[in-house]
Amino acid sequence: MNIDGEPILDSDSYTFNKVLTDENFKVIDTSSYYIATFQGLDSNEGQRANPSIYKFHADGYFKKTSYLYFGKFDKERNKKSAFYGGKYKLDKNIIFMESFYPIRGTKSNRYSKVISKGIIKNDTIYIDFFGTPYKFVKKNYNQIFK
Repeated sequence: MNIDGEPILDSDSYTFNKVLTDENFKVIDTSSYYIATFQGLDSNEGQRANPSIYKFHADGYFKKTSYLYFGKFDKERNKKSAFYGGKYKLDKNIIFMESFYPIRGTKSNRYSKVISKGIIKNDTIYIDFFGTPYKFVKKNYNQIFK
């Protein structure tokens, strides 16, 4: 746990530890954000008001946040936090995202590893999390926060 009470993961917790290649960066843009869009997908008003936002880093980590909480936890949450996001790897246009979730509720010392698989087509990521399909569209900061 860090001083803010967030669980910390060591690098051995992750399966994805290979360095990304230049070919990978032709598929995913690490200078942009990917925001959930619900066009053609089931969603509720809360999801539409506070869509998930992903930021992929060149070192293989990704940050998961949301529209309403963007930047709120930047000071205390780093890449080693279980709540930061996770790691990803690419195989051509197939993306694998590895995250950790609490086994019981939010107050737990035990976390389960979950690997989700998706596909990247142009500037859009299509991926299922826990059997639910999601669509994330590439945007720059000014397109999201006008």
